[in-house]
Amino acid sequence: MPPPTIDGAEFDTPEELVKAINTTTKQHGYAVKIRSSKLSRFGIKNKVVISCSRGGKPDHRSKPTGVRNAKSRLINCPFLCHGELDSATRKWSLTDIIKENHNHEGALEASHPGLRKYFINRPEVMADIRAQASSLQKPDQILTFLTQKYELSPESPIVGHKDIYNALQKIREETLGNRTAIQALNVALHNDDDWFCRQKLDRKERVEHLFFINTASKEMIKAYGELLILDCTYKTNRYRMPLAIMTGVTGLNTSFYAGMCFMKGEDLEDYEWLIQAIKELYQELDIPLPLV
Repeated sequence: MPPPTIDGAEFDTPEELVKAINTTTKQHGYAVKIRSSKLSRFGIKNKVVISCSRGGKPDHRSKPTGVRNAKSRLINCPFLCHGELDSATRKWSLTDIIKENHNHEGALEASHPGLRKYFINRPEVMADIRAQASSLQKPDQILTFLTQKYELSPESPIVGHKDIYNALQKIREETLGNRTAIQALNVALHNDDDWFCRQKLDRKERVEHLFFINTASKEMIKAYGELLILDCTYKTNRYRMPLAIMTGVTGLNTSFYAGMCFMKGEDLEDYEWLIQAIKELYQELDIPLPLV
């Protein structure tokens, strides 16, 4: 396989350098990665060693019981090259190729995790995944959507289920930031005018109770608010908190969701707080309290 050529181009970061190299090497069936880096005497990264994505010794050590014994892709491929930072221009470039040969045949682009991530991390692709996730599409449906939109080959897919799951996890982490899931939900509900919310926080600003109901449910309560039924599930959600579900009954004897409340527990004081939140809702709607 021929060595990579990028025509003396310069880049802002070593990661951009590696990405550019991979755009030329993928057509030959191999990918590269940053294997190690060196610092100047001032503590600034100024050189990287770039190896084949299959370079390195495979780990044959036994795994503890219960840990998946995944097969290593590493086969000690000898390919090595250097990237260096120009101290004057502060740009990175490919300087020399130490070992240009590989000890394996080229493979399909889809078999290289290092190449697949470039597709899945493209801004337009991540935007599509965000939009699909917001529409409550499942990973299989998101994968089908991307395959059709970007005309990906089913025989050699450059994105798979694992890539979709990883992208969704990345989106989730970005959305949460340093907050817990229940804290993020609390902020999102209070920033949306379509929801009626009441909350109670502890001394450390952690959510103890969170009552919420949307506009559609409020309209149903205004019409059929005489009877409310409360039921509580026990930590069967991602927030690991008891969830009280409030339902109502229409004139046709059908039920509807009338509100929900996450609670820290199922003690008397927790239900007293919930009843008070329901009273405040009825006061805002200017309707009589439930008869039952």
